[in-house]
Amino acid sequence: MWPQIYIRISISKMIIINILPIILISSSLLLLFLSIFIILINISYIIEWELYANLAYRIKLDLILEWRTILYSSIVIFISSIVLKFSNQYIKNDKNNLRFTYIVLLFVASINLLILWVNFYSYFFRQNEIIRLGIIIH
Repeated sequence: MWPQIYIRISISKMIIINILPIILISSSLLLLFLSIFIILINISYIIEWELYANLAYRIKLDLILEWRTILYSSIVIFISSIVLKFSNQYIKNDKNNLRFTYIVLLFVASINLLILWVNFYSYFFRQNEIIRLGIIIH
């Protein structure tokens, strides 16, 4: 009974580890073409996602989708897919290979959240506009 369970777990582990870089590379290319399409038709979206609502307060997450954010996200996903592809060969026999894959995926998700988050985006570009104009805030 134990060898069958171990074989199933190892097969599913190998499927996740070997197929995931291919999925990430294809999604990176899809996002690259989407950003080019958005440049051509010149659109942008702001998505407001309400995470929690109460009588006293609301927690919401605003995401911006425009060509810059989608292009940055595409680059992050592409680099992480290359890292995962390299890790398949480099730490192939390590027992923590699946854990490393999950950590890389969590890193990609957090970086994409930072890229798409409106407040972070507006703060960064607002600071650049202030520096360009030569205004000093005390």
